[in-house]
Amino acid sequence: MNTLFNINTTPEAGQFLVTINKDSHIFEGHFPGNPVVPGVMSIYLIRKCAGIMLNRSFEKFCAIKEVRYLNPMKSETSPIIVLISASDSDSEQIVITAEITDKDGVQLVKLKGTLC
Repeated sequence: MNTLFNINTTPEAGQFLVTINKDSHIFEGHFPGNPVVPGVMSIYLIRKCAGIMLNRSFEKFCAIKEVRYLNPMKSETSPIIVLISASDSDSEQIVITAEITDKDGVQLVKLKGTLC
């Protein structure tokens, strides 16, 4: 799965600049001629960015309170920006709010959930 995204940190805390690999095998079936990043991959990306931000490895989301797919995330949308804010990072479970936007600030995904 790591071949779909290249994650880079930025000077802003909780902000990541991510490029999408337009040649990823995922786009062979999702959808040929109109490549769209599968929704589950955006959740994966948020989890990975939160792990980098908090210097922890999260196996999964314990709960997703809300997720909204506002606009399609296509391979040509790259680069995208992932913004994450988190609750107390000392506990076992971390509540996060995340947003993925395109380079022009158009919202693609919003998520509120708990990582564990």
